[in-house]
Amino acid sequence: MERQAFHEMREWKRARGRELGYANPCVICHNRTLIEIVRCLPRNKTELLAIWGMSEKRYNSHGALMLQALAPLRQELQVAATERRQRILENSAATSSSKDPTDMASNKKTLVLGNGEAHPSWAAKHEKEGLPTCDWPDRRTWCVKENNCQSCLSRGPRSPWGTSCERLFNRMSDVYGNHHGGGVEVAGGEQEEEEEEEEESERTRNKHLKICRDAGWRWFANPKPSTNSHGHMWWPPMSSLHTLNVSEKIPMSTGKAYKMICLIEEEIQEMG
Repeated sequence: MERQAFHEMREWKRARGRELGYANPCVICHNRTLIEIVRCLPRNKTELLAIWGMSEKRYNSHGALMLQALAPLRQELQVAATERRQRILENSAATSSSKDPTDMASNKKTLVLGNGEAHPSWAAKHEKEGLPTCDWPDRRTWCVKENNCQSCLSRGPRSPWGTSCERLFNRMSDVYGNHHGGGVEVAGGEQEEEEEEEEESERTRNKHLKICRDAGWRWFANPKPSTNSHGHMWWPPMSSLHTLNVSEKIPMSTGKAYKMICLIEEEIQEMG
């Protein structure tokens, strides 16, 4: 249904472009914008502006007509989305050898945390732009090598990122270290030296963040030479978004990703 809806929205875009005399209909919006529209089903201006590629100018020119074109498709798309989430749950349950409620809860927990499936928009961007796939602690080294990033070079390969980003990393480490199956236990025993304790804490956090990444989370720090900083983009696991019925602009900002982690943790805690 999503494919059919995309084609119909694309035909609307082309018709709108012809109406305004544009040779290139992408002036109206990009195809990726339409893909996210049929998946996220925005209902108003605020939600439509959260879609990738949308701006205040585009909304003022075409936004109301976009929502109008989407309206007759909405009901079937909502049904399709519900059926898709149900299939994800059923497929996960089918992989278990038992229908015991404990197993079913474990399957849902895996879907909430992430079943390892990365978001398709990350996969597309990775293929097109060569986004990194190395471990997260190695990203500054990668950024220097691939982008000649002076910010990462001056700060060093193991230096922390911004305050908001480090706050998110710590929350991810807590959630995935405590709740994900196969979580890592911190080595026992009291360290004699504070430096050794810090090194052990960093190793443990990195192991937890690898669990997070294996669950499907993706992150890219896009260098901004003019400000000697980075723009951070986050892609939650597809199964997390579907299971929790989250419709947000992808990739997420660091603040949105933090809220997503909190939502995941709340759902896991409610499951007991």
